[in-house]
Amino acid sequence: MSAQSQADTLPTDLEVALFLQREKHRIPDGHHAFIDAMVRLLTSPRPTPKQRQYLHRLFHELGGKIT
Repeated sequence: MSAQSQADTLPTDLEVALFLQREKHRIPDGHHAFIDAMVRLLTSPRPTPKQRQYLHRLFHELGGKIT
């Protein structure tokens, strides 16, 4: 098997993290937070500085309180 075809069959980091999240009941609880954090990291890109500024401006316009 060539290196390229091996790479095509390897799961992505996201696929691995989602599998582990689905199956985390099978491993010790101490790993669960790490797995959940990796899923969040791999599925939720951080906002750009402009997006963050806009988000916070809207938050403050609405009173800036979390209820």
